[in-house]
Amino acid sequence: PASAKPRGPEPAEPICCERFDPTTFDEKEIIWKDKPFVVEKARCFLYVPIDFGAAVTRAITAIEAAEAKPLGREFVTLSDMCSPWSTTIYVATKKHNIPRAEVTSLSGRYLTKVFEGPYSKCGQFVKHMETYLEEKEFGKAKKLLLYYTTCPGCAKKYGKCSTVIFAKME
Repeated sequence: PASAKPRGPEPAEPICCERFDPTTFDEKEIIWKDKPFVVEKARCFLYVPIDFGAAVTRAITAIEAAEAKPLGREFVTLSDMCSPWSTTIYVATKKHNIPRAEVTSLSGRYLTKVFEGPYSKCGQFVKHMETYLEEKEFGKAKKLLLYYTTCPGCAKKYGKCSTVIFAKME
């Protein structure tokens, strides 16, 4: 019909996560002194997060409202799978005081390694990280924190899923 609008290409779905460059974190040493992070909790079922996205969104909303979002490589979201039923999430910020948010600081020497594959392989990634630390004679990590570099939607759009393990050494 004459009144029909011409059809153009369908709009692309938005990409909310920057494309991850593995060279920024693969086999690196990172030293933090009082690096601020907004802390959130997410429920899990046998280590599978149930409301991870909502918890991260709450943290990012508070950080952006305080104009405290770090740029580039400094903006990381770390997960401490502390139990089969919950995870503590740390979202990097530039400020130690964020209204209506709990903020903590992380300090120490962290060794990082990048792994490719779906979330379901995180258990294997942890074992590979422990082996890597042993083979390089770094010793046993005090704590392991996982950085999922993209949300599931962006991982699908990019065609790959990367996880960085941060091993706190001291």
